Amino acid sequence: MDSVTTSDSIEFDRAKSRVRPSSRRRDRHDRGLRGTLAPGSIPVSRSRAEDFASIVDSAMQRIESNYPELLDVDIDVEDVPPGPRRDGSADPIPLGRVDLPSRSTNGSLVVYRFPIEHRTSAGVARERLVRAVCTELAAELLGISPVEVDPQYDTGV
Repeated sequence: MDSVTTSDSIEFDRAKSRVRPSSRRRDRHDRGLRGTLAPGSIPVSRSRAEDFASIVDSAMQRIESNYPELLDVDIDVEDVPPGPRRDGSADPIPLGRVDLPSRSTNGSLVVYRFPIEHRTSAGVARERLVRAVCTELAAELLGISPVEVDPQYDTGV
């Protein structure tokens, strides 16, 4: 008996209400998608992490064109910071960090994706904030002011 009639005359189909434990999404004939929904060359197929990494990359390319000494520095994008700041700053969640160079490493600039995404909407506002964070991190690593790194640097992002 595939369907049951309740006392309210509503038909309940047991076969359709069954929940499958599969993590892959399937169509009604249990075949799944036959191909990708969008080709890899168009922006809709890129993930949010890939979009964010490309924004950071373009911001750093702009800075590196004026400061070639930053070409040896590693640029990393991480999802979340390891923990809240303990230096008494007004904002306990950092947007990025600088790892100074040592004998074994060239140093690195780390930008945190989730805090920046939560503070801005997608588009120009996010690009401005990423550019400001990258400018501040590069300035901290170089030991100069952010305005020297990027004359269009604006603290009122």
